[in-house]
Amino acid sequence: MFFFTVTDDINAAFPAKVARELPGWSHVPVMCMREIDVPNSLEKCIRVMLLAKTDLAQKEVIHIFLNDAVKLRPDLINEEGE
Repeated sequence: MFFFTVTDDINAAFPAKVARELPGWSHVPVMCMREIDVPNSLEKCIRVMLLAKTDLAQKEVIHIFLNDAVKLRPDLINEEGE
């Protein structure tokens, strides 16, 4: 299951529709939503939440942020900046 959120400046396509076009993804539950338009927040931002079953402890999960998206959750960035 995937949830996509987008900022107001992304309006040319639905990320969920694009995901469903990937091979093997036609029946994966996906949903698009809008981010709250907070002043001075990131622009042109697509966020993805993936729900997965894992045996990892929460502190072992590695969160991935591209470019300025690290500003969304600086508390999840390890000491090496990754």
